[in-house]
Formats: sequence, structure tokens, C-alpha cells
Amino acid sequence: PGDILTAVESGVDVFDSACVLTATENGCAFTFHNSSSDCVENRRENRGATENIAAEPPSHQIDLNDEKYAMDFSPLLRGCECYCCVHHTRAYIHHLLITREILASTLLMMHNFTHLMKFFASLRDVLRSPLESDYLHFKSLCAFPEHFLHA
Repeated sequence: PGDILTAVESGVDVFDSACVLTATENGCAFTFHNSSSDCVENRRENRGATENIAAEPPSHQIDLNDEKYAMDFSPLLRGCECYCCVHHTRAYIHHLLITREILASTLLMMHNFTHLMKFFASLRDVLRSPLESDYLHFKSLCAFPEHFLHA
């Protein structure tokens, strides 16, 4: 998301990318901020309760191949209304990935594509706003904390 915002600030207004396909093929689900998710809450949840949230950069996706999702019966992303998040759990997607079922790719593609389109819809709404502070707030939700940029 940060690279997209940098491109927008440079005047780019058309995007073509294989990021959804790449993330899906790697067994990852997007978790970055968009209009339907709370960026900070999802980042905390994706790290686990025992880890120090301030010690590592925020992740914009989760790797569902990771064994820690084998017993995680929560949706891929709380607040997401895509078919995958409404009807399936992280544990189920993890199982599908481990057993190499093609349904894993189908469900992850649905989630990732829906999530990215909601991000772009939110970005368009923010760019239409006459208030620069709206864009700056949106940008802050998508960026790494300042102390990671200077490490």
C-alpha cells in the first residue's frame, strides 16, 4: 500500500499488478488498511498476544502456510465481508494450503482481490476529499511507523 500511495503522489493514476496473484500463490492474505478493517487491531491480532507490537514493522499480509494458523478459527480478516472471510476460517484455509487443494487459491484470490479493490475505493474517496488531512490520515494507516524508516 505504501508503494501505491507513493506512485499516486507522483501522478500515477492507472495500476496493473500481479500482487494479488503473487500473494495468493504464496498462501498469503492481505491485511492492510482499507475502509472495512481496523489496521492497528488486525496487526496486533496477526502478531499474537505475546509479541511486542512496537518491536517489529507492521505486516500487510499474513502467511497462512504458518503452522500457527492450524487452530485459528477466526476469519482471515475481522470486518472483511468477502465470501472467504464470511464463510471460512484461517484454520480451514491453512488446511487447504497444506493439502494442496485448489480451493485454497480460489478463496485467497477472492479475499485478496476484494481487499485490494476496497483499498482503491477508499483511496479514491480520500483523494476526492477537499481536506488534505483525510489523505494524510489514510496514508498514516498504510505506512510503517517512523522508527522503522530510520532504523
